[in-house]
Amino acid sequence: MTQDQFEIQIQIAASKAKLVVMQSAPVRTGNLMNSIKIKFNTNGFTIYIDQGQSPYMMYTEETWKSPSWAGRANPNEGWFEEAAEAVARTIAAQFGSSPVER
Repeated sequence: MTQDQFEIQIQIAASKAKLVVMQSAPVRTGNLMNSIKIKFNTNGFTIYIDQGQSPYMMYTEETWKSPSWAGRANPNEGWFEEAAEAVARTIAAQFGSSPVER
């Protein structure tokens, strides 16, 4: 694989990864989903949530119980970790390997 071909594959992997995270994000207004960004770097890329656009993201991921919901737990707890694992599987499939087990 040439360097150009590899860079194209990284672009494709980044697009797939962003899509996986966007599809995993809880949606009320769409703001959180739209705050998911890609940053390319020397090691490949990073998928991140723009905290300026969605400063509440951490609360969508955390463990909590809501008194206004009769003590029900956060229905979205762990969504970002699950999305990260799905991204790892997606990228591993694209490049023909298996993700590292924890």
